[in-house]
Amino acid sequence: MKWLGEIVAGSAVQPADLVCKLCLLQVKDAVEQKALEFDFVNFAVGFIVSAIVGICAIKMVNWLVKSDKFKVFAIYTFILGIAVIGIGIFEHSVGMNIVEYFK
Repeated sequence: MKWLGEIVAGSAVQPADLVCKLCLLQVKDAVEQKALEFDFVNFAVGFIVSAIVGICAIKMVNWLVKSDKFKVFAIYTFILGIAVIGIGIFEHSVGMNIVEYFK
């Protein structure tokens, strides 16, 4: 962490400035290690799939608003929320990921 001291030494560094400088240093390190090389096809497929899912989600919310079926949505999110909280409590008490636990 020698470089951290060099950034802070002798200047009144604001927290936001420090975060920006640290991010830039991480990007510089990633470029030097060629960690930013990627396959364009993977990103294109991910973009297309996320766009389709996003559009479907927006259409579903519009349908819920127009048909006044928020009760169904509320029940769904309540059950999902209870499940997520339960999994979180389980993972915290066991000390490992639930997927790894059941392997």
